[in-house]
Amino acid sequence: METKPLGLKWASGESLAAARDPRGPMSSRNRAFTLEPLKGGLPDLGEAARKGIRASAQNILSPPVSNFGFKGIHKVADLMPQWLDDLESPETGLPEISTIMEDAGTGGGLFRMMWAEFLAETAELTGVGEFQEISDAYRGVSKKWTDVAGLVREAGATSSRECLHSASTMVHEAAEEERHLMQRLLELTG
Repeated sequence: METKPLGLKWASGESLAAARDPRGPMSSRNRAFTLEPLKGGLPDLGEAARKGIRASAQNILSPPVSNFGFKGIHKVADLMPQWLDDLESPETGLPEISTIMEDAGTGGGLFRMMWAEFLAETAELTGVGEFQEISDAYRGVSKKWTDVAGLVREAGATSSRECLHSASTMVHEAAEEERHLMQRLLELTG
């Protein structure tokens, strides 16, 4: 899953073999597993998806601390305009934040796109069209986060306070969109 598709990539057989047989402390050593089917068959995947969606929506809407969920998103948005002053080296720090925001642990466009894909699969599994509608809306939220990451990157390159103010506004909007979408998901899975 990529927010910026890289297209078809070619690799030599040697390169592929090296990638499948990595070395080092975190490598997997070409592991393979054989799984036996569960007695009684698989659980209802549609119901499992609904339960997972409900738990996620509850966590976003009622986070245990103000740094999580939609409240945490608003908190980040409130802090963004000060990043040029708060960071020791904004010209390197802001591009790093942009990369983390878009492609790594904070979610950004990539994780929202993955969530949208999951919701689309749930619509297929359950036959409930509203999951697809919410999936489509999350694709829009994903685009907004990708745009925010671009503004943060640009702020690092140009020291633009306006970029950070625009990014902050967009993040507040995204937080409210996500709060609304998660509320719909909570009602849909209730």
